[in-house]
Amino acid sequence: MTAINEVIPHPLDNQLESAIDEFLTNTGDPEAEATVEPRREPFRIQDDGAASWAMNRLNDVRAEVASKRLYALEQIERVQIWLDAEIGRHANRDAFFVNILEDYARRQRESANRKTINLPHGKVTSTATQPKWEVNDEVFLAWAHKNSFGDLIKVTEEPKLAEMKKLLQQSETRIINVATGEVTVTTSNKAVVLGTDDVVDGVVILPPRVNITVKTEADQEKPKPKGATL
Repeated sequence: MTAINEVIPHPLDNQLESAIDEFLTNTGDPEAEATVEPRREPFRIQDDGAASWAMNRLNDVRAEVASKRLYALEQIERVQIWLDAEIGRHANRDAFFVNILEDYARRQRESANRKTINLPHGKVTSTATQPKWEVNDEVFLAWAHKNSFGDLIKVTEEPKLAEMKKLLQQSETRIINVATGEVTVTTSNKAVVLGTDDVVDGVVILPPRVNITVKTEADQEKPKPKGATL
């Protein structure tokens, strides 16, 4: 009887390594060795059976990566717990020394105008900030409008994409085959005003694309250690 996690051999496995080597070579993998052999046809899936084999092997790869990632996260969590404990153990002493150094720096700045105090093991620097303006937007805007201070109000302009899609359209060119009467429609990436040929400046319409998602059983979310990311 075959174990649940045992990889069952498949006839396509014989082509797998050479297909991967060819793929890495053609995509410029830095670790792939240069070859002078004639370029082979790329490995391609021809039916659902081969697709199922490929998905099964991909699942094995991702499961292995997920296992390694989980192990790494567990080790990171252990180190993080240790580090947090060490930081907490020294936090009070850190705060004490920072407090007395800041107090000394303030008194030195006031009495001797010393902005930087160089010491054998570091330095203490004091800087003065500019006045900070806190503005209540709603209250100020109401006051500015009431007292005719419109110059103090910034007006932001931006295109209304939803409205643009109603009034503009993608430029089309229609070609009629005189012999057959067949109409061929080609589009460009330009936008025109609806019902006209007036090109709109500053707008490019990109063609739609098909997005492919490959998701295996190993991609299912699994519980991760608290606070650890990888």
